[in-house]
Amino acid sequence: MDKEYSVSDEIDIDIENICRRKRREKIGVCIQCGYTVFDDENAAKINANGEIVHNECWEEYASQNAREFLTAI
Repeated sequence: MDKEYSVSDEIDIDIENICRRKRREKIGVCIQCGYTVFDDENAAKINANGEIVHNECWEEYASQNAREFLTAI
């Protein structure tokens, strides 16, 4: 059977924990745009050089630095 709640029921809410933002941690600097990359952003590590790049910056970086990723035949 479902428990019914009335308006007078008190619910413990820790306002400080609700309002506190998750602490963002810096994981590096984007090699393309130069802005800080935080752990909650969409970013990746480039295997060819170990640098970090925002996903939004990847296409431009790869096109400007194709020699890092391609081998002439």
